[in-house]
Amino acid sequence: MQSTFPRVYRSFEDFERNELRKLDSLYGSVDDMVDELVLAELDDDGGRGDDDGILFDRVDD
Repeated sequence: MQSTFPRVYRSFEDFERNELRKLDSLYGSVDDMVDELVLAELDDDGGRGDDDGILFDRVDD
């Protein structure tokens, strides 16, 4: 059962170590998710025969 009170640290060093570890894993997981999205998008666009090497869609006036 999760406590309703916020976590209490014994020292600032404990706080810093635990919270920075959480942030490190967060950035790693976000990077992995972005990589997966980009790879999936590249796979979806891989069958196009009209690829001219431009990264963005053309905007016609």
